[in-house]
Amino acid sequence: MLKCAGDLEYDSFKFMDIETLGLSNVPIILIGIAEMDKKGKSITSTQYLLRRKVEEAAVLEGYLSHIEEDSTLITYNGASFDVPFIRNRCNYYQLNNESQPFHYDLIYYARNLWKDKLPNCKLTTIEKHIFDINRVDDVPGSHIPEFYDAYLKEDNIGPLVPIIEHNRFDIVSLAKFLNRMCEKF
Repeated sequence: MLKCAGDLEYDSFKFMDIETLGLSNVPIILIGIAEMDKKGKSITSTQYLLRRKVEEAAVLEGYLSHIEEDSTLITYNGASFDVPFIRNRCNYYQLNNESQPFHYDLIYYARNLWKDKLPNCKLTTIEKHIFDINRVDDVPGSHIPEFYDAYLKEDNIGPLVPIIEHNRFDIVSLAKFLNRMCEKF
């Protein structure tokens, strides 16, 4: 299946990841999308940030407007987490979320390739052991809710910066990850 991605237009790829306040029935605080140019040589990222909890519907609408009919969604564990989470939050706000772009969830390919070779198949583990990508000063995903709460309480953007950087690294890393997987295999 991954080799088939080579036949698609690079600029149809939407590398997506979300950051949330928990694992279910809580707001999405950030939706990130990375896109390649037509030649696959440069990457642009767009992030929809929840400045205040009352803006979640606008964040979701921004994301939905970014996904086109011919988009190819690429995630890491997105089939189990990100996509259903977005669908659930859209239902909560009664937003129309009928677009169902073709979807590659890279976690399934990673597990197939490396489950017996690595301690786990977390994105950061694969980045480090397979692709020699080391994150420096990255906030763990489990700490994102407390960073966001600190931002709200302190009314200071300082705690938001690591969340935004973490998400941007995730989505750009997915693009690199797909590219290297296609080159390697």
